[in-house]
Amino acid sequence: MSAPPSLPARSTTFSEDDDSFLAAFDALRSIIKPEKLVNIASHIRGIPSTDCTVDIEKPLYGSFNLVYVITFSDGIKWIARIPIHGVKESWSDRAAASMESQVLTMRFIKQNTTIPIPEIIHVDTTLDNKLGAPFVLMSWLDGKSVTSVWHDSKCDAQTLATRRENILRSVAKAMGQLRFFNANKIGELEFESAPGVDQKLRFKQITGMHSLHLDEETEEPMFEELGPFGSTREYFLALTNDSRPQRALIDYAKGQWKLLELMIDIIPSPDEERFLLVHADYDVQNFLVNSEGELTGVIDWDGVVTHPTCIGSLRYPGWITRDWDPLVYGYGNPDSRPEDSPEALRGLRALYHSIVEEEFGADAAKGMINSHLYEAIEIACRNPMNASSIINLLARRLIKGPLFDIVFVRDEMDAQEDEELDEDEEDEEGTDDGAAQQKYDEHAADISSEVAIKSPPATEDEGDADDLEQDLNYIPGWLFDLCEALGQERVSEEQLEMLRKRIREGLLCTTRIIE
Repeated sequence: MSAPPSLPARSTTFSEDDDSFLAAFDALRSIIKPEKLVNIASHIRGIPSTDCTVDIEKPLYGSFNLVYVITFSDGIKWIARIPIHGVKESWSDRAAASMESQVLTMRFIKQNTTIPIPEIIHVDTTLDNKLGAPFVLMSWLDGKSVTSVWHDSKCDAQTLATRRENILRSVAKAMGQLRFFNANKIGELEFESAPGVDQKLRFKQITGMHSLHLDEETEEPMFEELGPFGSTREYFLALTNDSRPQRALIDYAKGQWKLLELMIDIIPSPDEERFLLVHADYDVQNFLVNSEGELTGVIDWDGVVTHPTCIGSLRYPGWITRDWDPLVYGYGNPDSRPEDSPEALRGLRALYHSIVEEEFGADAAKGMINSHLYEAIEIACRNPMNASSIINLLARRLIKGPLFDIVFVRDEMDAQEDEELDEDEEDEEGTDDGAAQQKYDEHAADISSEVAIKSPPATEDEGDADDLEQDLNYIPGWLFDLCEALGQERVSEEQLEMLRKRIREGLLCTTRIIE
């Protein structure tokens, strides 16, 4: 399988318990010595090394970075970020250029907005330095991650609601500033030769974005380049082609990928597009707030690129769209992280939309009203494990039900093999959801190796459990039939156009928020 790009759907901070993942950092950790970081940091500040400490035994782990906290005797703190592939076997000129793009883009944002992001103190994109690995030093930002305060059980309901609204408003006001920076391509920013820290940066051009992943066989970090892209459609299709399973798929799974391509065809992509600068991992762990919910920092700018407008800087924050990625959404599951209910998430999206309209105007709000749908499509395009459940959910919410009779597709196929098919059996296969679901269950073992299947979480409320059963696991008969027919290439052009029209009506809806 080709590796998906590194722009994660939902990023994760890993702990010492994640042995299989942390093993990928072994090569990097083996060369990082505490005294080296201490000497580098103290030299930059011009103070004795005795006034600086690094807890080398307790680094922080991002998806693709090793992070150390550097503490000075006067209370100042810095962060040292070292990319997982920053070793001789994996590092390259293109990786260095991508790292430089990230750092300079952060400086550019710092110079041109009031978004609270870390100050870049020092960067070295080579292996030829005192640390022996590429690294960036940046300022420490105070605050708690939204992760730790969004579901604060110690707060009363009104206090928590006020804090949440403050969080959403301050996030919208900060990220909305990025909408003024746009380009004619999708990719990373390249600047004129880097000036001094205090000098204004000058944008040069858009280059390809990086793709960082762990090799499936060796579990070693691999670095690839994607793009740049000149259109939204080109971008989405490139993600799909890069992540689509290359092994043989059953008809149902083939049909799901074709259904995804139909959805991509309908995404807004005007002739003369402009693409917006965005944070690549728009989720709870990367936003820091104070006790009132006011934003104090936005961190982890890895993969910062220009993006399609439909999923631009004004899109919904990732923590209020989790119900559109069923594989990660654990509402009602006692073993899951705390989650908001589907109804609560719909209310939060409505609140965020009203905030965007209030802060930036009706046109801005109209343009982002269904960004969660486009985000879900993007996640499906780049993450094969998430794709199946997302495609099912999108199809059910957008197509809503059978548009045409699939029976004749089956009959035509069966007639070529056996013209004695009983008429009652034809009706049952074409219209009975139970029969189709039974056929799906019979194929579950095969399908589970190609697409993500997840049991619904248990909830105390039987009605909620039924709803989640349908969202996370249940596949209606009409949808099973449709995907299988698409996989067998037995859907006519006329029927495909009917599908496109129905999907278009859903994806281009700008008068209401679709759930």
